[in-house]
Amino acid sequence: MIAQDLPTNFRKWSSEALWWVKNTVTYSPPPVKWPLRSTRHMERFLSSADRMRAKELAQRYDISRWLESCNRWEYIENLYLLDVLDRYVKSTATDTCLDIGAKSWSYLPALHSFTQTGWDGVELDCYQRHWNMVTRRAYAEYISRHYQGSRYIPGSLLEIRNEYDFITWILPFVSPGPLEQWGLPARYYQPAQLLQHAWEQLKPGGSIFIINQGEKEGIRQRELFAEAKISARYLGSITSRFSPFVQMRVGWLARKPDRKNGLSKR
Repeated sequence: MIAQDLPTNFRKWSSEALWWVKNTVTYSPPPVKWPLRSTRHMERFLSSADRMRAKELAQRYDISRWLESCNRWEYIENLYLLDVLDRYVKSTATDTCLDIGAKSWSYLPALHSFTQTGWDGVELDCYQRHWNMVTRRAYAEYISRHYQGSRYIPGSLLEIRNEYDFITWILPFVSPGPLEQWGLPARYYQPAQLLQHAWEQLKPGGSIFIINQGEKEGIRQRELFAEAKISARYLGSITSRFSPFVQMRVGWLARKPDRKNGLSKR
């Protein structure tokens, strides 16, 4: 073994060791949450324009159940995602939906409000822990109980075998750096394989909505679509008045051709 390989091999070994520990010691204390119950305490953090937009979304979608499961910051996060879906995806006919890379699934309320259907959420790193030692899985299963028909699936997207009308994928790992920073072993860097598998789970006429962080990831996503021979529409910068993010985000929307006529549904 040559000297310059030592740091690389050590990082690989330590990443695999930490991953083994994380996925072996899976016990989690139950999440302790204090849902809003009322928007009164949250609204003072919103501008008048923010409140007006939130009212528009509440008139268009049923968000009444958010108060049962969201704290203040989660409520704003869900306003952000519902605003984005409303503006960039518009509407989509759905019976079955999948969210890839669900993390703790704190934004499930927005997904459910947008489609009014249950969701599947898949997360590989489901035993990552928050500061209070509660795992992502424990949080996600807590929130999914509030939305009938939704289920959190621990494991890899590659293990999913189903058909979906609509798929969302927020910040996929399209370059190895972010994956390593989040502590996932390098063997899970499979962007082309994962995209192809996601596309195979999509029903004819269904659509997939992807958000990348920054222009570089957007360029890499374009390359992945081209390699997979998937026609996707670039949505440009994804903006929302509720966004808490510093870095720019860009979006893509791809519709799978319908079997009947070979054309995408519009």
